[in-house]
Amino acid sequence: TLSPFTTDRESAYPYHELIPAMERLFESDKTRVVIISGRSIESLKGLLEFDRLPELWGCHGLERLTRDGEHSVMPLEDAVNERLGELYPWISQNGLIDIAEFKPSGAAFHWRGLPENLANEIRNKVLNRWQGEIENSGLEIHNFDGGVEIRVAGTNKSTPVKTLLEQTDGNIPAAYLGDDFTDEDAFGALKGRGLSVLVRPQLRDTAADLWLQPPSELSDFFQRWP
Repeated sequence: TLSPFTTDRESAYPYHELIPAMERLFESDKTRVVIISGRSIESLKGLLEFDRLPELWGCHGLERLTRDGEHSVMPLEDAVNERLGELYPWISQNGLIDIAEFKPSGAAFHWRGLPENLANEIRNKVLNRWQGEIENSGLEIHNFDGGVEIRVAGTNKSTPVKTLLEQTDGNIPAAYLGDDFTDEDAFGALKGRGLSVLVRPQLRDTAADLWLQPPSELSDFFQRWP
């Protein structure tokens, strides 16, 4: 949402032109800024080039880092931890470390920029091994733009949105901006309560109310926000 497309997920830094407007919002006493991501918080912190971090939610809501630096992780059931203990070594044994993103909530397999035949091979390898295995294990398989993820069941971006809305006066304007298929859960959670915005160069089917093309229209949005 804040970064240009890159096949190197470790180089997904924000558009430079967004940083001043974002930092103005971070320091404002009128707006509560929260970044919600599928990445782990540790991974996310390394990419945000801001003088001070806003509130962060990572792993689709499994992790939370407040502006005061308080870090919390939703506890996992023993069965989930046991299955994750099988997943992580399997990734190494099958030569998938280079395209795998390890998280406290599971693992994501990225194939953006890879040839279609190789992407299909990776997808099939993951699904063939794990699709039947994780039933009733507390894990789920989800597709995202450019990959597939195995993660803790019931964790998605609607969870932090609902939590934040419960903490916010209903008369206060709210907006959620996202680019990925995983943001559709958050768009749905905001229906009737705030503005949902799809941020990506090309329009796709979405539940969002508005479409913005980054970076210019996104920067304009942040500058116009009170």
